[in-house]
Amino acid sequence: MLPGVEHITVTFREVIRSQTVLSANAAEAAATRAAQSRLRVSLPSGVKISDSRTDVRWSDDKTAVYVRVLVETLEDIAQFVPRQ
Repeated sequence: MLPGVEHITVTFREVIRSQTVLSANAAEAAATRAAQSRLRVSLPSGVKISDSRTDVRWSDDKTAVYVRVLVETLEDIAQFVPRQ
């Protein structure tokens, strides 16, 4: 019987954190742009946005802004299925 073999790979990545002080309006605008960009990337191609709504909320201590973007989309979900 052969002894067991184990291979372990450990990867370290350097993370550089930065902090920027923004006005409330600039923080809301930046967070809204980021949320909309992430949403657009997650939508399938060919989808048309028919309506959208953005909700902005601040943390209790007013140091963080949270943005939720809700969209209504129109997409063609019909698929041709040949008869068998």
